[in-house]
Amino acid sequence: MISTRRAFTLVEVLMAIAVMAVTLLTLVSVCALGLRADKKSLTSLAAVQLGERQLDRWLSRARDDDPAGSKADLWDRNCPYPSPWKQGRETIGGVDFDYALYTSEVPLGQITPNNRMKRVDVVVTWMGGDRSGSGQMQEFGYRLVNEADD
Repeated sequence: MISTRRAFTLVEVLMAIAVMAVTLLTLVSVCALGLRADKKSLTSLAAVQLGERQLDRWLSRARDDDPAGSKADLWDRNCPYPSPWKQGRETIGGVDFDYALYTSEVPLGQITPNNRMKRVDVVVTWMGGDRSGSGQMQEFGYRLVNEADD
């Protein structure tokens, strides 16, 4: 008696394995891209938070005049780009971030005593990625400060 059952041929099995391999590799590469984008996003968030912290830190020191002369240092001079008012470096999660704060007078028309306004810009830079050639990354922010609020 001849059997009528059919089995998969070797070619069919190899094609099924090839389709599964392509599908699996696609899923792995999408996951890797997602993880890379997540890391970049977290690094950018750390840069923004660093910029906000440094703005708060230096403006608080100027407001409290601590150390003495900090208030005059902010209000009596302008430090537009490329000459920073304050700058520094901080390492967060193994990434070296450089920050710089720039100041510029905001024209208000007729100036009354203790009613000046400054724009304080913060720029945070770092080298993006682990591979060479990925370039320098930047985040920017600013705050308007009124002398009368001090």
